[in-house]
Amino acid sequence: LSGHGHLLERIEFDGTTYLQGGAVCGMWWKGPVFDNPEGFLVVTCHSDGTFATEYHDYGWKVIG
Repeated sequence: LSGHGHLLERIEFDGTTYLQGGAVCGMWWKGPVFDNPEGFLVVTCHSDGTFATEYHDYGWKVIG
């Protein structure tokens, strides 16, 4: 799980899931990064080892 790239991304590779969770600030408050809405990822982990993800668009708009 990462948020450093400010993207919403899921990669499956060799049996491992890699998640990147976006960023509330988008492109440093200048708008979305590659059409990824400004927001955050919620990951719900289950006791059976599975997980679910839900992205929340923060909803702010660039002014100017």
